[in-house]
Amino acid sequence: MDIEQSVRFLKRSQSKNGCFFETGKVLSSYMMGGLGSKRPPIALTSYVLIALLYANVNSSENVIVDGFWCIDFYLNYYEGRIDVYSLAVAAYAYTLYSPFSKSSLDIMKTLERKSKREGSLKFWNRDGITPPSSKSLYYKSAASADVEMTSYALLAYLNYYGEKALRHTHPIAMWLSRQRNPLGGFASTQDTVVGLNALSEFALLGFENNPTNMSISVSGNSVEKVFQISEEENTKLLVQTTPIKKVPVRLRIWAEGQGCALVQANVRYNKMPQSIGSNKPGFHLTVMTRRYRHDQDRCDRRTINIAVGSRSNKHYSKSMALVIVKMVTSWTPIKDSLVKLQSQFPHLGIKRYEYNEIENVITFYFDMVSFCKPL
Repeated sequence: MDIEQSVRFLKRSQSKNGCFFETGKVLSSYMMGGLGSKRPPIALTSYVLIALLYANVNSSENVIVDGFWCIDFYLNYYEGRIDVYSLAVAAYAYTLYSPFSKSSLDIMKTLERKSKREGSLKFWNRDGITPPSSKSLYYKSAASADVEMTSYALLAYLNYYGEKALRHTHPIAMWLSRQRNPLGGFASTQDTVVGLNALSEFALLGFENNPTNMSISVSGNSVEKVFQISEEENTKLLVQTTPIKKVPVRLRIWAEGQGCALVQANVRYNKMPQSIGSNKPGFHLTVMTRRYRHDQDRCDRRTINIAVGSRSNKHYSKSMALVIVKMVTSWTPIKDSLVKLQSQFPHLGIKRYEYNEIENVITFYFDMVSFCKPL
């Protein structure tokens, strides 16, 4: 029932020319890809068509046929000027819809020309300015947009080449595997979902019908371990780990038997934090509690004043910002005050709020936070 309602909503959202247009704001810069008011609606229309096809909407229905007419039109109109992100998503949509059509052949040829090589590996990234790599104290990986578009390209190659896709997709899958962080994901939620989906489809193609029975041996200065991977012992999908107490100069890894395994070595270390200097937080926050503004003699109520703003007056923050208010134990917000606060949302720049009664937490959502001097 939920899927049917979503499908009906998507059908109602389609424009007369078959396209789907952005109705809100894209708040994460790495997701912009082919989205945005100044770009053709190829990526968003492809997203919707992929969702509808996965929801088992008949490919002959008008919503599908008109949607691909929209993509065809813009691909021809902007020939040679389509960004790689939109191209990868559209290629996946086409190969899901009709993998042997001329349109799929043409877009796959274009996608192949846009690919990049790094030794034996194959991947895609944006034309022109590339987003910075995602990094933390523990790892550094490719930008989220690069992981996403390479994942969509991998899914397109799997659909297009079918049973013969292993040779064409192996270099892509290996590049994606190298971008995973120590926890098994990628730089963000979005690229982790798409990346793991693509790698899962790749694994199904290459190793679904082959029995797994193998051993992986790891040896080094301070480690000597043999991992058994077998369907009989139910260890085919089991994550197996071993600690390495001293970082070895070299690890030796070799495999015996039949199957496929992903081996990942992670090194963690402590690092002194950088001095604040030019790395000051982009926002300032001030919280003050005062007597209840409408009746200062009431001891069971208090007024909370919260001031949040950008530290720079040169520009506005273009990313979504959250202000999360955790109430003091045994205190709860007055619901009437939240209703009154809603009338001031346009003035305050608040998009919406959510109140979790169980955790006693209020979350305020801002589309952007402007410059404001601290109180």
